[in-house]
Amino acid sequence: IWTLSFSDSNSDKIGDLIGIIQKLDYLRRLGVGAIFLRPIMRVEKSGLGVIEYNKLASKIGNFEQFNELIIKAHKKEIQLSTGIRVLIDFPLVLTSISNPWFDKSALASVHPEDAHFADFFIWRRGIPNSEFISEYCGSTLKYFHVKGRPDLPVLHWTNKNVSDTIKAALKFWINKGVDGFHFSSIEYLYRSEDGKNPNWEKIAKILRSLRIFLDDERGGGNAREKIFLFASHAHLSEASKRLLIEHASLNLIVNTELQSLASGNLICSSKNKGNNIGECANEIIADLLIFHKNDEEMSATGLVEKDEDRVKVWPVWNFGNAFTPRLAFRVGSRIIAEILIQLILILPGTPLLYYGEEIGQKDLSRGKFPQRGPLGWNIDEIEEENPHFSSTNNTNITTTSSPSLNKPKANQISQNIFSQFFEAFKFTKI
Repeated sequence: IWTLSFSDSNSDKIGDLIGIIQKLDYLRRLGVGAIFLRPIMRVEKSGLGVIEYNKLASKIGNFEQFNELIIKAHKKEIQLSTGIRVLIDFPLVLTSISNPWFDKSALASVHPEDAHFADFFIWRRGIPNSEFISEYCGSTLKYFHVKGRPDLPVLHWTNKNVSDTIKAALKFWINKGVDGFHFSSIEYLYRSEDGKNPNWEKIAKILRSLRIFLDDERGGGNAREKIFLFASHAHLSEASKRLLIEHASLNLIVNTELQSLASGNLICSSKNKGNNIGECANEIIADLLIFHKNDEEMSATGLVEKDEDRVKVWPVWNFGNAFTPRLAFRVGSRIIAEILIQLILILPGTPLLYYGEEIGQKDLSRGKFPQRGPLGWNIDEIEEENPHFSSTNNTNITTTSSPSLNKPKANQISQNIFSQFFEAFKFTKI
């Protein structure tokens, strides 16, 4: 869920925590077992760099409302005996240049009171600029950052002051009641000297240390009581996925390969496949099923054989998120999007769905992040640029039980997607 666009409770055109609370019954109807919220903490506009770790994102609400969300999500219902887990995005290593740590670190040599921040970031002199290295305010002092994003400096994780500070922030959110974290941009936890390449073995050790810390904070306990940790990265090799599950002790690694599924792109438009989305999806899924073939529950289905030598990596299926164009937009058809969504609902593993995919929502036609458009709670307006996602007496998206004979064809398709999605979801455990 992109919190700023999901549901607006006070008609200020910004999604908020109360809006999410109001839609919990809708999420329960779908059988959702966990919601993944981003942004929750205060971040810059793209959502990648943290400004303040212990503050809520601007205008989404206050901590009293966040506590209410946690309590009401955890409420046990007949169809969900364990309630809904609340997972939040936690950028472990990326901050904004607006984060006060950044200037304090850069100027620590002339401000002794900020000596604690001296090595919070990776500073160098006498090296050339690159896509990963930029100068600080026109000086000879340079810092490492995300590729092509000087506004997103990278924290220096080998500095104990940094790791201790981030662990304190994790503890802060645990105490607020969250059930788990999505660790974003983990590829920047440890890089080569030039900043260009991640060192996955070092990254796995850092993540393993965080797993130990978080388990200690929870006092051990059974698997359900432990903090849930997952991550995603667009270019992870199979070996790196196994490393992050086996050695870093993450619970899940999101398969991002299906995010590349799109009409007319190089992956789906080869001499062999033409421009066939179905064949392209089949090839991607088949490759992933082979990789995941050793999971015990998956093997029990009889779909794949078991191989004792492979590390068990549970499959997580995902078509998109707040940083990729929406599925229905990429494939150019709500009907195709509907079929693809239903497909991952019946595959072995866990589907991770982006809000709006259950109604075949497309990107907006304009804006820097068109895939973050408001959710069209009124299905009649699903095609509009500014659908009404503000406070309303309705808590559910319109379904096929509502009259639809006079609605535009696109809206009938949207209703059909939602209805069939709801039926398929009954057989899916998240």
